[in-house]
Order: sequence, then structure tokens, then C-alpha cells
Amino acid sequence: MTFKELLDSLTFGEIAPYIAKMYPEHATQLEYYKQHFNLLRSLTPKREENANSQICTISYSREGKHKYLDAFPMEGDTWEHSLTKEVIIEKDVQAPLAQIAACCLWHTSYYGFDKADLERKKNSHKAFISAN
Repeated sequence: MTFKELLDSLTFGEIAPYIAKMYPEHATQLEYYKQHFNLLRSLTPKREENANSQICTISYSREGKHKYLDAFPMEGDTWEHSLTKEVIIEKDVQAPLAQIAACCLWHTSYYGFDKADLERKKNSHKAFISAN
């Protein structure tokens, strides 16, 4: 299933508890996640050939002793492209779809890429490289 199909199969009410649990520092920001969820659901998916990836792998990652759910690579592409990504869930992942959607939602909100933002960041990065 694509990320868009995953989002369309759930309500924000099903996803919100997982955001609050996985990212407790964001528990007071659920209204912004809901806006992001609604915005993503309103967009038309558009595949981009030069994107990071055409898939998003859901797996467990470790940071020290802490094990967490990860969605890679979901960051760094436009939202329209991210919606086209095929969500591949690794066999050892035991998480409900609402938790997987919460993880993907967090990753897509991390940078907040739209086309204008991507161009600003690319130009900023080019300027940084040129200066150094």
C-alpha cells in the first residue's frame, strides 16, 4: 500500500494516541499533526523520478538501548511524492497500521517540504558548499 492509501484508511483519531506515545514532547501539538494529516490527505500524489526513493521501509532502529519504529526514507522529498511511496513493513515489525501512519506522519512533518521549500533548501545548501 502507498502512504496515501495508508492515510486514507485511517482517521486522525486512530493515529493521535500513537503520536502522543511515541513522541511525548509533541503530545501538546496534536492539532498541528491533524492539520498536517488533513493537508496530506488533500494532496494529489505525484511520483518524482529524482526523489530519494520510491519506497518507505518500516523497521525497528536502535539508539543505544532504545528501540524505536522508523520510516526510511520518508524525509527529504516533497509531500506529493511521499504519498506515492510504497510502504514496506519488515517482518519483525509488530505495530498496528495507525502506529505506522503516526511514524510516517512525524517523518513527513520533520522538514515540511513543499516545492518552494525544497528550492530554498537546495539553494541554501549550494551557497553553504560554495562558501566552504
